[in-house]
Amino acid sequence: MEEISASSLAGELAAIVGEENVLTDGPELIPYTRGGSIDSGSHRPPLAVVFPGSVEEVSGIIRVARRLRVPVVPRGGGGSSPHRRRCPSEGRHRPGHEEAARHSG
Repeated sequence: MEEISASSLAGELAAIVGEENVLTDGPELIPYTRGGSIDSGSHRPPLAVVFPGSVEEVSGIIRVARRLRVPVVPRGGGGSSPHRRRCPSEGRHRPGHEEAARHSG
């Protein structure tokens, strides 16, 4: 089993999705520490949060995680209603960005 540091993991993930699509800074990770439910289990921040933009990128992320034995916890748009958030047809979706786009134009 390979051991890897958080910065090395972030570097491998950034090579797949681009540095701008990997969060690793403490304050950036706080919203991803818990799920949307009241009791979502662990309250430790993740090593990284990744925003893939394609099936190929998701596959690459999973390959890295499997090789390094790093758990992957998928997360949706944050809403429990299936009509609340829609997946974009292309590109990446970062929670809250559609709100900013609506108010900026």
